[in-house]
Amino acid sequence: MIDDVVRYLGWTEDDQQLLQRIEPLLPRIEHRIVDSFYERVLSFEMTKEILERHSTLEARKRGLTAYLRELTAPVTPDYLK
Repeated sequence: MIDDVVRYLGWTEDDQQLLQRIEPLLPRIEHRIVDSFYERVLSFEMTKEILERHSTLEARKRGLTAYLRELTAPVTPDYLK
C-alpha cells in the first residue's frame, strides 16, 4: 500500500531527503510558513468566507503546523495509519 501512495503522489526519495534536511529548522520557521500561507489564502474573499464559516483561523493554523511537522517524518506503513 505504501508504494501505491508514494507512486500516486509522485513522491521521490529526493523529496523525502529535502524534508528531513529542513526538519531541524522547522520549529524556527513554521509559524512564518503558516502565517504566509493563510495570509495568501485569506486574501480571496470566497476562501475567507468558507474558512471562517467552518472553523477558526487559530484551529486551522494549528492543523497546518501539525501537518508540516508530520511531513518531515519518514514515510513508513505506520505513518499511513
